Amino acid sequence: MDARGIDTVEGEARRFGTGDVLMYVGGGIGVLFVLLLLVRYLGQFSFDWLAGSLLVLLCVCIGSVVAAILSLSSEKWLLIPYGWCALVTAMLIGEVTTLGGAAQAVAPGADFFILLGALLMGGGAYMVRKRIGLWPERVAGGPADPDVQLEKLKEMYDKELITEDDYNRKRQEIMGKL
Repeated sequence: MDARGIDTVEGEARRFGTGDVLMYVGGGIGVLFVLLLLVRYLGQFSFDWLAGSLLVLLCVCIGSVVAAILSLSSEKWLLIPYGWCALVTAMLIGEVTTLGGAAQAVAPGADFFILLGALLMGGGAYMVRKRIGLWPERVAGGPADPDVQLEKLKEMYDKELITEDDYNRKRQEIMGKL
């Protein structure tokens, strides 16, 4: 676990999991409903400060989805979906006109779905950060495949890179996972 509370193993790539799915679904819902809100608003009113605010909100939402994708390579990107979740939640709780007012004027209920998308993104980012809901790497021939692990272990023992005790202990550990 590092200083930020993230469980990490040095040099280990982050695995895909349920949190990633929640972030992508939440981001998709957010983008869809902010875009719907913007299009419906522009259909009834001219481009004004509220439409400009919705356009900025749409860009931030799209940026959050991109950050969720980039978080597969570096977890520092997870802070942006967290920020999106906090921003939308604060805007709706504080009844900021940009979101709540526009939604009530042209698409009642859209603000609920935008909030739902933001909360899914935030919850997904939390799950990713805390390593909750990771999907197993059970791919035949992959690094978690027991046959491959046993072959590599035997190879290391044959080359005298590990002791017989280490070999037997690790072999039992791998066999216990079957």
